[in-house]
Amino acid sequence: MEWYFEFIQNKGFDATPTITHRLAMDDYKPGFMACYDQGKSAAVKVLFMHF
Repeated sequence: MEWYFEFIQNKGFDATPTITHRLAMDDYKPGFMACYDQGKSAAVKVLFMHF
């Protein structure tokens, strides 16, 4: 994960288009299940947000 964040910071890579799911922190269970079953959910990146 550290390499990933360094790559984004140093290379100017915009990861925004890869975010397929945006969920509240309280919805962590469905978010983790989306990651677990990517074939069903089509999840690429799941973003947990604090509203």
